[in-house]
Amino acid sequence: LLAWLPNERDGAVRFQIIRSLERLVRRTPDLLLDAKVLQQTIDQTVQRAFASLDSRLVLTRGAEGEPGRKTTGHDLLRTTLEHKEKNAVSRLFRLLGLAFPTEDFAQIHRQLRGTKDQRATSLELIDGILVNPLRSAVRGLVDEISEDEWTLVARHYQFTRKKDYDDLLESLKDNESEVVREVARFHLQELAA
Repeated sequence: LLAWLPNERDGAVRFQIIRSLERLVRRTPDLLLDAKVLQQTIDQTVQRAFASLDSRLVLTRGAEGEPGRKTTGHDLLRTTLEHKEKNAVSRLFRLLGLAFPTEDFAQIHRQLRGTKDQRATSLELIDGILVNPLRSAVRGLVDEISEDEWTLVARHYQFTRKKDYDDLLESLKDNESEVVREVARFHLQELAA
């Protein structure tokens, strides 16, 4: 399962593989997972999360700059990208739980959405468990840092930011996610009409 994970293009299948691996590790705590493959999958997940975050921000700025872009398709695409980002972060924490089986990354992730003190505790745990560049990447995805800061962190993951609204839409119409592809194509049709 783990060997297949980095090559799987379907997000739903990736999620099911991760859930299956979690169950296997819970049932067999001494099960050793290939650390190299797990790290590769973590890196890919970080990259996907940054891609969704960046795309959502470019989309939002593009509509602020040209209000005519703020259509039903635009709103749907922005919401879809926000969900993709949240899903990637959720999967990232599940993968971190596999990479660090003695730590409760599920609880750390839950507390990020809790009170101010719970959030602070989770961020401290992230800082104490992870090392850079992964620590900074996770903080860039879950903490309130500037765009410039997370852009620097994302570069380690071979991530290049999109600058232009039109280029973003062209790239999204070929996205690995069927939902993103279809909504991007719909929005392009709206803009062309």
